[in-house]
Amino acid sequence: MKKRLLLSTLFAACASIMHAQDAPSDAAATLKKTEVPGVGQLFAVTQVPDTKAADRRQVLLSHGVNPFPADLMNFLQNGFSTASLPKGFPDKPVLKSEVLNAAIVELGLTGVTESVPILTQIAEQKLSPAALRIVERDFEQIPIDKKDSQVSLMKQVLSLNAITALGYIGDASAAPAVLEQIRAQVATSFTTKGAIALGLMGKSDGLPGVVLLASDPTSDDSITAFETIYILAGRNYGYTINTPLAKRRDLVKQMKEWFEKEGASIVVNRQDVLRRLDNPPKSFSDPGDTSIRGLLQRTVDVSNYDSRYAARESLMKEAKAYFDEMKTIAQDKNEELDVRRAAMQWLVISNPKKARSIIRAQQNDENKVIADMAQSLEREIDRAQEYEKATNR
Repeated sequence: MKKRLLLSTLFAACASIMHAQDAPSDAAATLKKTEVPGVGQLFAVTQVPDTKAADRRQVLLSHGVNPFPADLMNFLQNGFSTASLPKGFPDKPVLKSEVLNAAIVELGLTGVTESVPILTQIAEQKLSPAALRIVERDFEQIPIDKKDSQVSLMKQVLSLNAITALGYIGDASAAPAVLEQIRAQVATSFTTKGAIALGLMGKSDGLPGVVLLASDPTSDDSITAFETIYILAGRNYGYTINTPLAKRRDLVKQMKEWFEKEGASIVVNRQDVLRRLDNPPKSFSDPGDTSIRGLLQRTVDVSNYDSRYAARESLMKEAKAYFDEMKTIAQDKNEELDVRRAAMQWLVISNPKKARSIIRAQQNDENKVIADMAQSLEREIDRAQEYEKATNR
């Protein structure tokens, strides 16, 4: 009974560690994607309540802005109409810059070419005086040394959305302005989303910057860059957040060799880009794999609860018998990181004392997520064994 309690305690602790390491960082929230299905997925926002078309248009209407192209363009140029807001601003969204964002998104998705000039100005971060007043109003209550940076960040978000909108419209006359922003901005979102916008205009000019961004396997920005290469050129290297550094280096080498050989002749087609945006790259996992590796992989498959539950039930019965095989997987520098982490977790659950030295050795792994998890797991082994001693007294 006590042994079973110890195992259940370890299982809960290991699951908690896996969940914590999978949580998104706060830093990613600033330019996060919306939940708009299909082609709308590229727009960046600072708040995410108005991601659906109906909600976005309700935000516009509640602020006196009709969701028609002429009215949207007028709003971006001249700001809010006091006549249409006799009772003042609604409470939400708190940041009224979001209404600017909503107007930009709406224009991009409607594809009106007449909006290209005003969107190009916003892409170049040349806001109209009225639009700039809206942005500055959002941050007027904070100290001036913080206000300037927040206004600058919001102008970048608006610029990024305008670039994306210009891509969806597909008018190549905006390409020089987009390319200028890609080269001028430090944020990697401009490199990837700008390249996609250019791709939607039928241009490959953004690819060299994406290739450069993809060339650093130690940076998580390389993941987005490889996804962008797929969107623009249709090449899926299987490079994901779970790809270990050793394999990333090899994939980077393959990608650079391809681009050096074929980069000058690449033709980007708008319809292909739109299709790939709706059909993201797929992993190479085999859902029918019944090996111990297949079971481990299914335990971390958040897309299929039944499969994940069945795999965990099997491992609760069989993990101890497969200890050596799981050890090999946990130590494999070329294995997918989520599978390695699952192997480490089940090593600890099946035999914590025997697993300790294996887990400790992983604390020096070159993949930070493995090293961090190894430290956390060793602490959980210590806690569980202290608990076991206390209950045996």
